[in-house]
Amino acid sequence: MSLPTKTPIRNVHMRALASVNDQLCLTLFMHEDVAARWQELATLRPTEFTSEVFPDNEFAERIHVPMTSLLSFRDAQLNTSLGVSFAFAVEQLLLFIEAVLRHWGDIAETPITLADPIDETLNQHLVTHTVPIEPLLLRTVKYLRLRRNHVIHGATELSSEYSKLLKHDAPGLQKFWEARSSIPGLIFGDKSPTTFSPSETITLVKLVRVCLEEIDTSVAGLLRPNWIFRSINAGLLKDRHELRVRNPVVVGRRIRKIKHHSGSMYGLHVQASDIASALGESLQ
Repeated sequence: MSLPTKTPIRNVHMRALASVNDQLCLTLFMHEDVAARWQELATLRPTEFTSEVFPDNEFAERIHVPMTSLLSFRDAQLNTSLGVSFAFAVEQLLLFIEAVLRHWGDIAETPITLADPIDETLNQHLVTHTVPIEPLLLRTVKYLRLRRNHVIHGATELSSEYSKLLKHDAPGLQKFWEARSSIPGLIFGDKSPTTFSPSETITLVKLVRVCLEEIDTSVAGLLRPNWIFRSINAGLLKDRHELRVRNPVVVGRRIRKIKHHSGSMYGLHVQASDIASALGESLQ
């Protein structure tokens, strides 16, 4: 019997991250698409206002700036969009951590006390259960959370906690990630948390995805197969009344469904006899 390699919580948030990445790519595409045209217009008609240059655009009057100023507006808007993409990606990571901890507690039938910040709660539980997860990956989650806080609160000064992290952890984080992958644009020790470049933002979203996947794998390793079988079985018996019938044919059908769900949801490779034994069922 294999051990769990994932949880069903992962895909929900991976899909959300994929959506963030798609929107980020669209933002960058549109930014580049208009850059040359706006630069040409600013060169040809530098003092004319947007309402004159774009008379058919209903919002041109609202912004009402000269074309030379519109270029600066475009750059500021890009930075804001990149920051929002980053913050939303980190929010998905933090929501995932909370959800996967709750799932762990539900499967193990052991209440897990959650507290802010959620990544510190995760760290405490993983250390308690001696789960093999790289400490610098957990420090990366903290970096992402603290930087995201600066973005969503519009902070103009570094928080003491973020400053402390940059001082003590930035060199180690830089070395750790550069040894694992290419991280273009990302300098962990940079002291401008609300300023983003396209390459850096793409890298940050990638790091969020890697952190999510590796945390999910670590938490999955805490789930005993017998817990998973019992949880899936309870759900089937609750939702599928026809599976409650106590005869070998129906029991066999229920066991096969548990086997399928164990594989698709948790990456388990098991025999029907293992499931039957764990549940005290007979396939005869």
